[in-house]
Amino acid sequence: MNKKIIKYIIISSMLLVFTIFYINKQVQATTINEDEIIKVSETNSKNTVTNPDDANFYLKSLTIDGYDMYPEFNKNTNQYYVSIPTNVNSLDVNAEPEIDKSTVKITGNSKLSKTENSITVDVTAKNKEVKRYTITVTKQEDNGLKLESLEIEGASLNPIFSENRYFYKTSLKVNKEGDKIKSLNIKAKPKDEDASIEIYGDKDIIEGENLVTILLKKGDNTSIYQINVNITSQTMVTSLEDTRNEFVKFIDTYKDEIIKWFEDDKKKIATIIAGGVVLIVIVILIILHIRKKNKSKKNAENLKKRAR
Repeated sequence: MNKKIIKYIIISSMLLVFTIFYINKQVQATTINEDEIIKVSETNSKNTVTNPDDANFYLKSLTIDGYDMYPEFNKNTNQYYVSIPTNVNSLDVNAEPEIDKSTVKITGNSKLSKTENSITVDVTAKNKEVKRYTITVTKQEDNGLKLESLEIEGASLNPIFSENRYFYKTSLKVNKEGDKIKSLNIKAKPKDEDASIEIYGDKDIIEGENLVTILLKKGDNTSIYQINVNITSQTMVTSLEDTRNEFVKFIDTYKDEIIKWFEDDKKKIATIIAGGVVLIVIVILIILHIRKKNKSKKNAENLKKRAR
C-alpha cells in the first residue's frame, strides 16, 4: 500500500463521515415537529421584518463619459478597465445606485498622472454595508501601434483579446505550494510587421499575482499591454474541497430519496454502523501497513548488522 492509496483511503473516510453527518442533518431539518414550527412562526411574528432594500449596495449603472469600459457593466462585477490618451488627466464617472437610499462616493477620477491609475466607486447601503467597484485606468497614446493577437498557452485572457484593450487578467495552477513557472509561453503578434515586441515579467512566475508587460515599439512610438497573472497551487486541501462539493451536489440531487431512506430509524442506524465498520477497517489497514513497513525496516537494519 503506497502513499497515494493511503491518501485516497483517508479522503474516502473523511467524505464518508461528512456524508453521514450531512444526511443526518438534512433528515433532522425535514423532521421538525409541529410544536417547533409553531414556536418559530410565533417568534418571527414578534420580530420586525427587515427591508431588503436597506442592504442593497449595488450600482444600477456605471459609465465614463467618452470612453468604453471592459468588461461591460454588471452589478456583480467589481473590476473594470479603461484606456485613455496620455494627455487626459481626469474622467467624468457616472455611477447610479440601484436604490435611492444608497449613497455613492467616487475617488481617484482626477489627477490621473500615472501610467496606471485606479478609480474607486464605493456604494454604501442604508445599513452601512459598503461595496467597492474599481476601475483601472491605463494611459495610452493612440499612435496606431497595436497588437493583432495575444495569447498565453494554457490560460484564457479575461476579457477576450481586443486590439483596443490594454489590460487583462488570467489564472494558472501549479502542482503544489511553492512551485514556480519558469517561463510563460506568450504569443504576441503586432499588426505592423515592422514593430518589435519586448516581454517583461514572464520568467520565474511565483504563486500569487504577477504582472506581465508586453512592450510594442516602432521608432519613437510605444504601446503597452499588460496581463495580471494569478498563480494558485492545486493542493490536497483544494482537491478535497472540490470532491466534497461534488458530494454535496450529488446528495442534493437525490436528497428526497435519501431522506426517505433515513426516515426509517432501522435503516439510519444500519447505515451509520456500516460507515463505522468501514472506518474501523480503514484504520486497521493503515496500522497493518505501518507495522509491515517498520518490520521491513527493522529486518533491513538486522541484515546490515550481520553483513558487518
